[in-house]
Amino acid sequence: MGFVAWGNVFLHKEEENQSDEDVHMAEPVREASPSTAGPSSILASSTFLMDEYFANISKQMKDMSLAHQASFDEIIEMQQTHYDYVTERFQDFDTRLDNIEGHLSLQPPDYPPSPPF
Repeated sequence: MGFVAWGNVFLHKEEENQSDEDVHMAEPVREASPSTAGPSSILASSTFLMDEYFANISKQMKDMSLAHQASFDEIIEMQQTHYDYVTERFQDFDTRLDNIEGHLSLQPPDYPPSPPF
């Protein structure tokens, strides 16, 4: 494919001579030394804050569940309405076809008619 290793990066041969002087390199993050690492400075009321946080999350999850259920119910209702509409159209079509056959005195086909809806 024409790639060349340049440090830890593989470049296409055509890009090998292009300089990356304009690219800003982030400074590496140093690990915390054991002397600076210690107990966190969490407030004494952290238990209350956590309880409030979890209560808020629980409420949000209940609200999302209710919204999802309402959306699901709406989709099911739309599907049932569409099914009823299509069934009614087919029954109407079948009735009209029967009327045309009766008017033209057509003989019914040798195969059985479609099952009722």
